[in-house]
Amino acid sequence: MTPAVPAVQRIAGPFTTALGAGDSLEAQNTNFLIDGSVAQVNDVKRLYYLDKDDNSTPPSGTAIIKPAAGPGRWFQETGGGQTGATGATGATGATGATTAGPTGATGATGSTGATGATTAGPTGATGSTGAGVTGATGATGAVGPSSLIVVFSADPGEPINTFVGVFDGGNGHSNETRCQYQVPIACTVKALSVTTAEDGGVAADVTGTLRVNGSNTALSITLTIGSNVNVALGTVALAANDKLSLQLNTSTGLASEITSFAVIGG
Repeated sequence: MTPAVPAVQRIAGPFTTALGAGDSLEAQNTNFLIDGSVAQVNDVKRLYYLDKDDNSTPPSGTAIIKPAAGPGRWFQETGGGQTGATGATGATGATGATTAGPTGATGATGSTGATGATTAGPTGATGSTGAGVTGATGATGAVGPSSLIVVFSADPGEPINTFVGVFDGGNGHSNETRCQYQVPIACTVKALSVTTAEDGGVAADVTGTLRVNGSNTALSITLTIGSNVNVALGTVALAANDKLSLQLNTSTGLASEITSFAVIGG
């Protein structure tokens, strides 16, 4: 069995003041005191007890003191013993007698009162119209799919490695900037097709390479001798405001054979 703590070790003080530095209760380091210690404070003429397990009760003047060092709170004793337990409820008393007294005589019937006036009161004012609550705004619908079709066309009888414009149909250009098309929306190129209206197809191979912002992409297509149409599939991601161009490569001069390249995106 653990020996009891001697009473002298459970009594601290007396201390001059409850609060402040120096010889005060607040300045004591409770690490050196046991839980349940009692202290006397002269300036308030009160006893305090130490609860080392309570570190959450807010300090309150001289009633509840947080030590400057160590755990717990000092609580001021207010005097008086604890309230005793509530006594048991007493037995219910016996029910009183319920004998009824004799019925009194019936009183005489009173005279009929005068008929009241029947004038209708004025119609009340019309109440104000209630305001219904506006429903919440519905969620924004999903963005529909974007699409892109750009047609570059020119006479492929021009020099090798020239650039063609959108619906140009004329001569090729050595200045790529003049032939660039600015993409209005973000989308993805999925195919490149080439056609010619020349009877019997082209007389020499014609190759078109798709370029974005002045650089070649992996998407190109060739219309071979005697062919009228060809389609190449591929994927090229485009951001809004990217600049498309098409570089034309022919092996020989092909006078008056108009060839069109369609860029198809979605």
